[in-house]
Amino acid sequence: MATKKINVPDIGEVVIFRKKGLKNIRLRIDHNNAIKLSLPWFVPLSAGLLFVKSKASWLETQRQVPTVFCDGMFFGRGQQLRIVSSTSLRPSSSVNEETLTIKLPHGDDSVQMHRRYIETAIIRAIQQKADEILIPRTHRLASLHNLNFKSISTRKLKSRWGSCDQEKNITLNIYLVQVPEHLIDYVIAHELCHTKHLNHGQHFWHTMKQLYPLYPDARKELKTHKAVIATHPTLYV
Repeated sequence: MATKKINVPDIGEVVIFRKKGLKNIRLRIDHNNAIKLSLPWFVPLSAGLLFVKSKASWLETQRQVPTVFCDGMFFGRGQQLRIVSSTSLRPSSSVNEETLTIKLPHGDDSVQMHRRYIETAIIRAIQQKADEILIPRTHRLASLHNLNFKSISTRKLKSRWGSCDQEKNITLNIYLVQVPEHLIDYVIAHELCHTKHLNHGQHFWHTMKQLYPLYPDARKELKTHKAVIATHPTLYV
């Protein structure tokens, strides 16, 4: 439960939490761009605020600018959004391999009024594309390296590109479909390594080097991408 809210100069409002059993300070930005700081009971508030200030640059890069949706924009992995006016009182959508068409009730502020509907439709289209690309790719790479997993699925994750549990169930972030192919392979290889080693110890990185020798470069490059709706003016080629 939140204990207080503090306005930190040059950063903004920070929501402070105290959590039992927490061993380390945790700082995150939620989907509403709210800064949330979780502190162990033994850490003074002053130390927590100093930590927030030390992460000012990181916070700035993590804050999400609301996506502006407009007719003709490209999103995800080369799909185009078409927004058309309709005489219907309710919005509707249809999607194919290349285009997401959204019909909105006629009105000058229709796009803004139905922003949540548009965003949900885009996420659904990205999910579909992720299933089409990421799932077969995982099977292919696993077969290539003679690795086994129990299941593979995609869903919207908040802070990770992928995960693998003790039962060897792999989950990939739907937004992974938006990054270049070599980074997709890096993340898949990372999760496949976890089917053998659940931690990030020496044996894990040894296996990772066998699967993806250039993993240090890929790991660094992936940090330049965000797990949000990616819009771009041109198609992937």
